Amino acid sequence: MCGSIKTAFFAAFAMMILISCIQPATGDATPPSITSMTPLDNATGVARTQGQIEITFDRPVVIESGAITINATTGPVLFENIQTSAMSGTTTVIATLSGLFDYSTDYHVLIPNTLFRDAANNFFPGISDPTVWNFRTVSP
Repeated sequence: MCGSIKTAFFAAFAMMILISCIQPATGDATPPSITSMTPLDNATGVARTQGQIEITFDRPVVIESGAITINATTGPVLFENIQTSAMSGTTTVIATLSGLFDYSTDYHVLIPNTLFRDAANNFFPGISDPTVWNFRTVSP
């Protein structure tokens, strides 16, 4: 009798392990999204002296690997690659520029899909389209 109880117990235990391995994981599968950005998309008259850009997410994020790229839209010409060492924050990430924007120039911002992730390991999908976040600086 004792042997049949052990066998039934181990069979039930093995079935629980098998079921837990087969069932898909539940939880947060939604990637973080941007709720606001500075400068604003399509902004005009952005100050040359603005020494940073800001990205606010819908939840805290961790800064991972990659760089934010700011291009002058004409060309496009690389203006700056902002490395992770020049970024700080969680829900609002501040990226510090090393120089000043040029006068009367159109810029766009690109963000790789490896740069920001949330606590559930969902990565921000990035910005690869130059029309998603762009702005123009002030005239002299």
